[in-house]
Amino acid sequence: MKNTVLSMVAIPIMKMGFLATIPFFIGKEAAADGEAPDGLEQLVIPAARYAVFQATPEPSSVFRVWQAIWSWAASGQAERSYTGDFEVYGNPDEPVLIYIAIK
Repeated sequence: MKNTVLSMVAIPIMKMGFLATIPFFIGKEAAADGEAPDGLEQLVIPAARYAVFQATPEPSSVFRVWQAIWSWAASGQAERSYTGDFEVYGNPDEPVLIYIAIK
C-alpha cells in the first residue's frame, strides 16, 4: 500500500474516568502535496504491509473483529509493527475493513 494522506480532527473522549483528547482521523485520500483545510491537520498513513480484516458495519462486529485481531497478534501468527493501523468505512451496507500494519 502506498502512502495515503488524510485530514484529521481531534475529539474529546472519556478514558479511564478522565477527559482526554484523542486524535480521530476522518477523511479521504488527498494529494500528497495538498494542504489541509483550516482547522484540520494531515495524517500520512505509511506505506507498509498490512493484514486486512473484515467486519460488518455494526459496532459490535467491529469490536468482535478487534478482539480477534488481538488474539491473532498474541498467537504469534504475524508480528504487528504498530506503524499505522486504521479502519475504512464505506457505504452503510459495505463491510468495514481493518488494516493492521505487520512486519
